[in-house]
Amino acid sequence: MNDVLTRLWNHNHAPWIFKTGCLLLITSLLLVIQSPRAELPPVTSFNQLSCSELDQNYQPVSDRDQLDILIPAHAMALPLLSKLCEAPEFNGQYSDIVVHWLPRRQVTPKTIYSQKFDVMWAREYQLSGLSPDYTNYYDKLLSLSGYDVLWFANQPIDDQFLKTHRIGLLNDTFSRSGYQLPVKQFTSLSIDVRSSLVTLYPTRKAMIDAFKKGEVDVISGTNHSPINQYELKVHTAVIANGVSAGGWFVSHSWVRLSDEMLRQRLAQALGEIG
Repeated sequence: MNDVLTRLWNHNHAPWIFKTGCLLLITSLLLVIQSPRAELPPVTSFNQLSCSELDQNYQPVSDRDQLDILIPAHAMALPLLSKLCEAPEFNGQYSDIVVHWLPRRQVTPKTIYSQKFDVMWAREYQLSGLSPDYTNYYDKLLSLSGYDVLWFANQPIDDQFLKTHRIGLLNDTFSRSGYQLPVKQFTSLSIDVRSSLVTLYPTRKAMIDAFKKGEVDVISGTNHSPINQYELKVHTAVIANGVSAGGWFVSHSWVRLSDEMLRQRLAQALGEIG
């Protein structure tokens, strides 16, 4: 290789060769820089979904605000939007309808007093903890019926079973069904949540997937858990009955708050998804 370079360098036409090479290189770079660039597709946020993304027939109104709704779980997004996007009371009334789902730690006092969401799911004690005067910003639209918190396993569940088998919980200390109530039962059974038998998962889906794969033996959930939809033969044991499911709240800044027909239609749609 060195011999080849030496011959090229000492060649009679070396200056011409190098000048031509440099000219070609510069020309190529200019062509690349000036060539049309393909437009990147719009990036969709991983924690929200809207009518305009879901339904090409949705008719947005550009000179109006969008309706922002905070839901407790992403699984509610499609059922809720499928009702609101097609409803004449909502379709064509907003620039868009967007549902958001956030980790609970991202819902802060500022979320309340800035009235970031027009409609949001919450529990009263949660709102009181964030802002004792939350009623200055939000009114309750709909109270939800209670639910049961359960253990799910592939075999009968008793105290001894819980003490000796691998348990999956949510890594969310605000979750009643995924953390708080199961850990409360741990106290009576002298089970340490830091035990190697206890695994914390970032999402409910990850926890259920781990259970299906046999990575844990028992997980917590509710009587509305998606696990009931799978073709799995599971055993259950009650952790708590009739736990408050919170409710839906509407912001005082929602300009159509006083439209009783709209409130009823919204409450109906929210009640149907849980």
